[in-house]
Order: sequence, then C-alpha cells, then structure tokens
Amino acid sequence: MSINKKRLVYGLILGFSLVYTMNHLFNYAIKESDLIEITGTLDNEIEVSHTKNGAIALDFKEDNFRYNTVGIGVDAFNDADAKKYLHKGSIVKILVDNSGAWEDGLNRNLNLIRFYSLKSDEKYYMTLDGYNEGRKGNRWSILLIWFIFFGLYIYEWWIKEHE
Repeated sequence: MSINKKRLVYGLILGFSLVYTMNHLFNYAIKESDLIEITGTLDNEIEVSHTKNGAIALDFKEDNFRYNTVGIGVDAFNDADAKKYLHKGSIVKILVDNSGAWEDGLNRNLNLIRFYSLKSDEKYYMTLDGYNEGRKGNRWSILLIWFIFFGLYIYEWWIKEHE
C-alpha cells in the first residue's frame, strides 16, 4: 500500500472514530422509554463484587436469566440497604433494555441481561439517574484517546515527512 493510501485509510479510521466518539459523548444517557420493568422473586442473595470493574448479579425464580450490571452500575448501587432489606424470596423490580441492541442480543443468548435500576416496595437500591450519572463521568476518556491517536497521525504523516 502506498503512503498516500495509508494516509487515506488512517484518516478515514480517525474520521469514523470521531463520529463514534462524539455520539458517545453527547448521547450517553439511557432513557427510561427504552427500558421495560420486570418484576421477579429473588432466587438467591444478590451477588455484589467490588473488584476493579465490579458486578452485581441476581436471579429470579420466574425465569432462567441472570440479571447483571457491571462497573458504573455498582457505583450507583446502595449495597448496605440491599444487604439489609433484600434476601432470597424478596420481590423486586428492575429496568432492562428493550431496544434489541446488539450487546443485549448477545447477552440474551448467554442468558445474561443487564439491568439499570433496582427497587422493591418503592425503595430504590439503584436508580437509572445514578447509572447515567456514572456514565457521564467516564465519557471524556474516549475523547482523550482519540486526541492521542490524532496527534500521532498528524506527527507521523504530516510533520515527520516535512522535517
């Protein structure tokens, strides 16, 4: 591949990734209208992992899915109240994605469904607003990565050539 074709390919990749990055930056909030509420009876104690990425998992007696949330959802989760009030047999309501997104479709094949809110008897243990607030804090890192690669592109293909 000639150097001009490489410039074009790398430039196109950067251009498309900028569009994705900007979409990610300004459309970060998950809307309640894209979610459906599911009510179920806990089949086990809620499993909470506080590792680097963290995870929350729960199972309902009514189906064979494992409902989980990772990372940001753990930060929005009220762990102390959940351990105090939610036990095996508790009836809870969760919000799950209803849009049919690719990730959700893949997870459903693995019997995993991500949830964004958890409540029982009108007491919230994790809210959608809390989840979205956590996503807002993480959204600038992808733009920083894009600027690093853009800087490398400019240096490698334009500045270094004219030295």
